[in-house]
Amino acid sequence: MGEFADVIVCGEGEATFAELCRHFIHGELELSQIKGIAYCLENTAVVNASREPLDLNTLTFPYTELDSLTNKIVYYESSRGCPFKCAYCISSTTEGVRFLDMDKVYSHIDYFLENNIRLVKFVDRTFNCDAQRALDIWQYIINNDNGRTSFHFEIGADLLSDTHIDCLKNARSGLVQFEAGVQSTNPCTLKEICRAENFDKLSENIAKIKSFGNIHIHLDLIAGLPFEDFVSF
Repeated sequence: MGEFADVIVCGEGEATFAELCRHFIHGELELSQIKGIAYCLENTAVVNASREPLDLNTLTFPYTELDSLTNKIVYYESSRGCPFKCAYCISSTTEGVRFLDMDKVYSHIDYFLENNIRLVKFVDRTFNCDAQRALDIWQYIINNDNGRTSFHFEIGADLLSDTHIDCLKNARSGLVQFEAGVQSTNPCTLKEICRAENFDKLSENIAKIKSFGNIHIHLDLIAGLPFEDFVSF
């Protein structure tokens, strides 16, 4: 490790990186005092205690100091974690889901709309794991559409309700984009990777959304999962 890197940040980095800056730039804090890092000490790897999960509401909104965001793509996080435990996903290593307060989410959406962002990509792992929260945010962007900004969401398509679908059919064409994970249609594979999926419901919901003609949908499959080979994939 020491030949290639001085320090490795393990887990969430915002607080850890700030403390590393205090160590390297200002001489504050010893490496042994900084949670969530691994480093080399006399050719021996040292792994410090893990850092506690961060409260997302304490993090600084990162986009206010840029000169211009017009026509740009921004990545936005309104939650961290996932309630599911799919074995291939890094989110399976953390417990629970943490959410940004809705008033902050609404104010950030307003900011993106006011600055004419071209595309806001929500990077929440399963955006609609909280059904009411997802509905409220989708309804908000539909009600406040500026005619230019688009929003991208990673969703569990089988989790969509009729209420979600009724809401989404009112979206301007191009306002919403979806990335929906299918990953595999092989029952043995899904069981092995601990993925709960109702493929019939997923298919039904995707077909309904496609019929509206207003939402671009990107479907994901993963090659190389257990019990899959070239032919089955």
